[in-house]
Amino acid sequence: MPGQEQKRIRGWGWGLGLVALVAIGGTAWWTFQSQAPQSVAPTPTSSPAVVSGQVELYWLNADGTGLVKTPLNLGPIPENASTVEVLTAGFSQLLSGPDAPTLTTTIPAGTKLETLDVKPDGIYINLSKEFKEGGGSTSMQGRLGQVLYTATSLNPTQPVWLSVNGQPLTVLGGEGLEVKQPLTRAEFEQSFALTPSKTQE
Repeated sequence: MPGQEQKRIRGWGWGLGLVALVAIGGTAWWTFQSQAPQSVAPTPTSSPAVVSGQVELYWLNADGTGLVKTPLNLGPIPENASTVEVLTAGFSQLLSGPDAPTLTTTIPAGTKLETLDVKPDGIYINLSKEFKEGGGSTSMQGRLGQVLYTATSLNPTQPVWLSVNGQPLTVLGGEGLEVKQPLTRAEFEQSFALTPSKTQE
């Protein structure tokens, strides 16, 4: 029948059109999804090492026979300051000299801290050329002890690599005091007369 054929063709046409719409819609959805920006988790950033414990400055007593430690006043430095920040503040005070008349320093006036860094293998300190000036062997031992013990007050077993004017320090003073690198408290006690047994609290 011609009428029935026409209806059947029209029905097929609607069906094919619906399938085409579904296919187009599915393709558009897939394209949108593939182009949509994916959320990326933020990369965690590393934080500087935070100081635990209290940094201390080391001076000599009036007769130069023992090291005397005093707590560092952090002043404006925040409580969560890094080790480098706290030690740098400590050396700024150490190189300025003691306030108490009962304490002395063998570090020459005018000595400056050029750089200070903390690395996995120890603390790296670079002082200005004034550090090597003047004094006999006792004075040299004292200034080494002041630098070493102040630098390691947060971690007594940490090695210290000491340079002067950018060069590793191997000999100090006119009497040729040998300086073994890195400096450690254990090595200092074995090599020099100024030992922790004389350290005053």
